[in-house]
Amino acid sequence: MKNLLKSQFLFIIALGLIAVGAMSVLLYSTPEGLGLSDDSIAYIAGARSILAGNGYCEAWLASN
Repeated sequence: MKNLLKSQFLFIIALGLIAVGAMSVLLYSTPEGLGLSDDSIAYIAGARSILAGNGYCEAWLASN
């Protein structure tokens, strides 16, 4: 019984370390946030325009 509790504790610790590592990789690889670049904004605006029945129109963005 004692070995089972020890292995469960180690599993939870390992899972927590994996989760922290995955969050670190995600934050490092997406410094601007998920889907917040100019390209993503243009694609979302085009899709919303199509769904509204206005056809595709390009979004003019102020940044480079």
